[in-house]
Amino acid sequence: MKTDQFILEHWAEALAVIILMLGFFFAIVIESPFIHYVVILLAGLLGGRVVYERHRYQPIFPFILMLIGFLLGFMLGAISANKKVIMFLFLVGFFFSLWLHKQGHMGFFKSEGWIK
Repeated sequence: MKTDQFILEHWAEALAVIILMLGFFFAIVIESPFIHYVVILLAGLLGGRVVYERHRYQPIFPFILMLIGFLLGFMLGAISANKKVIMFLFLVGFFFSLWLHKQGHMGFFKSEGWIK
């Protein structure tokens, strides 16, 4: 499979990886706790999407370990933010994304019924 085709078919996962890496670097570079909270909420939402998509076809334990590793790294880098709030927002975003996908409020690109 060509790289261009892979990225077009799996753009959300590629974007998730890019945003997770940017989130880690933002945690080190930025000083605003509000931006830390926004980035970690988005990371939780993207993490929930990836886990929901992969749980039927692949073991999700490696993805859970990567998410926990990202969360711990982000918490270490976010010096000015409250660590409990970061943990809470990540979990809220993660479980809210899972709930939205399970309820059918969010679909996957190029899936059946995506365009209504």
